[in-house]
Amino acid sequence: MRRLQTTRVAELAALLAATATRTPELRFMHRAHTVLLASIGPGCYAVARLFRESPRTVERWVRGFEADGAEALRDHPRGGRPRRLPPAVAAAVSRDLAAPPRRLGYASPRWSGALLSAHLAQVYGMRLGVRQCQRLLRSPRPAP
Repeated sequence: MRRLQTTRVAELAALLAATATRTPELRFMHRAHTVLLASIGPGCYAVARLFRESPRTVERWVRGFEADGAEALRDHPRGGRPRRLPPAVAAAVSRDLAAPPRRLGYASPRWSGALLSAHLAQVYGMRLGVRQCQRLLRSPRPAP
């Protein structure tokens, strides 16, 4: 049988790369597919170029899988400063931000960093600076 090919390889690779970052399980599957393709196919550099990854990253995934199996392809805890808002408070704040401030009793028609900072202090007893609150307002939030 004749081998089928698509001329839309770049489009497919971009789609796979975009969906690979959504959840830990999708990232794991992306890494597993990348390791498999690098092992049986054109090699780490070609696969890295195809999936828009660093060749060094693909090499690290292949070596990690060889040494430690599937566990090496899973997400591991990352360093850095812990979040200031606990997950339960973050979810509640996200619900608050979905509504206009007037619905919560404020005079302002729109959320601002200063208003959010005051709201966090008053309702949740959390102190966050105005600048950090502005970042929260700009960040994408899931629908409540």
